[in-house]
Amino acid sequence: MDLGTVSNKIQNGQYENADEFEREVRLVFHNCYLFNPEGTVVNMMGHRLEAVFNEKWEKRPITPVTPPPQSESEEEEEEEEETEFNVDINSITDPTIDFLVANIERMSQDLNRMRQEKYDQMKKEWLATRKKKTSNRRKGGKKKKTSNSKTNGHSNSSSNNIYPTHVTYDMKKEISDAMATINEKMLKNVINIIKRSVPDLGDDEEIELDMDQLDNDTLLKLYEYIVQGKKESVNKRKKKGLSEEKKIENLKKKLEKFEQVNKDESESDDDGEDDLSDESSEEE
Repeated sequence: MDLGTVSNKIQNGQYENADEFEREVRLVFHNCYLFNPEGTVVNMMGHRLEAVFNEKWEKRPITPVTPPPQSESEEEEEEEEETEFNVDINSITDPTIDFLVANIERMSQDLNRMRQEKYDQMKKEWLATRKKKTSNRRKGGKKKKTSNSKTNGHSNSSSNNIYPTHVTYDMKKEISDAMATINEKMLKNVINIIKRSVPDLGDDEEIELDMDQLDNDTLLKLYEYIVQGKKESVNKRKKKGLSEEKKIENLKKKLEKFEQVNKDESESDDDGEDDLSDESSEEE
């Protein structure tokens, strides 16, 4: 049962009295609340529409009392007198019917208007949320550009901490190759990382594990720990080696300067002795 059916039945004169009409309208609201739980948009609109109906129903004009039914004999006499009854049912009207038809049309308009208002409100909220997200993304992009321009000297180290969101085939190959070169301590840590993803993994010394059995997050952690960690360790050793070479080179330079100073001093001492010998020979 819906309001469209109620409207058609009124126009077709299928209601014998106003009480029958009211029962079916109440049934429409009952079904609305039955199939649309409290808090839903349709449920709230149904309550608002029912409030409008109650207000209009209290102000309806009073329908004249229906006369008592005629006896069968009287009906037979009327049927005999009237040879043909030719009345268009759609033309039948009275104050109550006119009132009900007008209110049904008005309620339908109110329902459509309430739906449009709710639609416009939901669309406005959605657009505001979308605009806010877009604004936040733009601000985040500007902050990233600013931080990158201020930290050019650390750009290489910071870029090493950025990983893809999905592990590629090449990354899996790097993990597999790096597994063959890790030490015992790293192997224990690797097993712990894998067990978080595969809790049923046994504690045997030899573990056969297909790389495709691991989820993407676990593979990213393995890549970060084994591959990227190994690269960072190699870079640290290179930097340390370079710093040691630089220290040795500086030490050599200091020794060369020290030797040069000693050489200059020895040459000046030799020149002084030659001068003294020359002076003594002249006096003789």
